[in-house]
Amino acid sequence: MMKAGVINMITVEIENVSKSFGDKKVIDDINLKMLDGHTYALLGRNGSGKTTLMNLLTTRYLPDSGSIKLIGEEAYENDRVLSDICYMKDFVPVFSDLKPVKIFSMASKYYTRWNEDLQHRLTEFFRIDEKSVYGLMSKGQQTAVGLIIGLCSGTRILLFDEIYSGLDAVYRKELYNLLMEEQERYTRTMILTSHLIEEMTNVFTDVIILHNGKVILTDDIENVQRYSKKLTGRQDIDDLLKGKNILSKAFIGQNIKEIRIYDELGESEIEELCDRGYKVDNMNLQELFRAMTGEE
Repeated sequence: MMKAGVINMITVEIENVSKSFGDKKVIDDINLKMLDGHTYALLGRNGSGKTTLMNLLTTRYLPDSGSIKLIGEEAYENDRVLSDICYMKDFVPVFSDLKPVKIFSMASKYYTRWNEDLQHRLTEFFRIDEKSVYGLMSKGQQTAVGLIIGLCSGTRILLFDEIYSGLDAVYRKELYNLLMEEQERYTRTMILTSHLIEEMTNVFTDVIILHNGKVILTDDIENVQRYSKKLTGRQDIDDLLKGKNILSKAFIGQNIKEIRIYDELGESEIEELCDRGYKVDNMNLQELFRAMTGEE
């Protein structure tokens, strides 16, 4: 939920960006704008371009064409901007031989708005042994170190790339609460990739779906929940769906059709569908993702 009085400043602006590796175009002429105070679900099947996009945002990769601005400026070789973005994965190789106490000390010097109180609270919560060696820690503990850095960094832009998979269900639930608390306390742009789509729905304010390097959906979560519909029935209803954004049609039983759409249905339209014997249900985010990407 947005805080009252927050100005929705554009912090990430991507215009006509493409990126190829050899003959494979991984990011294909995409355009996106992301705002302060929003938490974005960046969703896509493996190979869709999610991690490449994150690497473009942090200038680890440079686009073949197009432009990327962060907080109103070009990010490449711009230390002021790059120090205001934090990107964490579930394992960070450069940390391998370091102890968490050293990792956190280095991070606190790099990030000017480092939250030391939160660091101590999270270190205790995740039961981090700060004198153990990162490379020898369990997957869950390594994940927790990355989460602590991201949450404590205080950066305007925070990117978490599939970082939650190493946590058990109890820790993941607490993490989701922390993400929402942080968004209430500070104005940040959070971009999260995850395969735990339905589990994290309440965290997101906006959804971006990538497929084959292209953006096939960008919308706020309220619209996503309102427009994602699943229609089940037997009759031909093509006349009722004329002009609607139909995602898929399939038979799920003897003469029973299942039609998935991403569009608005008014009360009168729903009533007419029901009169034709159709059941109208909302799709959850996981179902929408599968319908849009063809994932079975």
